[in-house]
Amino acid sequence: MLRWIRWRSWFRRRTPEPEPVAAVDPAEEARQALRQRHGVQLISQADEGTGLDRAPAGVYGFTYAPGHANAPLFRKRTYHSYEIHKLPGGAALIVGYVPDAVAAALAAGRESLQFRLRPDPEGEAQTLTAIALDRVTWFREHSIREPAGWELRVAPLE
Repeated sequence: MLRWIRWRSWFRRRTPEPEPVAAVDPAEEARQALRQRHGVQLISQADEGTGLDRAPAGVYGFTYAPGHANAPLFRKRTYHSYEIHKLPGGAALIVGYVPDAVAAALAAGRESLQFRLRPDPEGEAQTLTAIALDRVTWFREHSIREPAGWELRVAPLE
């Protein structure tokens, strides 16, 4: 028995530890690509908590108050918070997930649409999209207790 224990400890010392594999989250990779495309950086610590209307251009942050002109932007992404991009030109976009059919209709922009935007991929809502907040014509207040997402209506593209 003692021989077995010694051999096992000798073997463990000589067996290399497996390299840790970094978990790659495809949803986060898609968000990173969208941030690069939009030219936005995480809001600075000094500006954290600033309302979207007063936040500097070229930043993104997270909020529980999507759709409001003065939605506070925070650095940390929390449960069911929405990502908002304030583009270098000053336009604001909300980032979320919708079903493929809704994403196609949004891209076409020919009609007014009413749908639910989710902060994370859930169920059929697997397509990442960014919607200009100036297209939003109506919305129902968002609640993290109601996991169905943010209900909104958007105008067609002009």
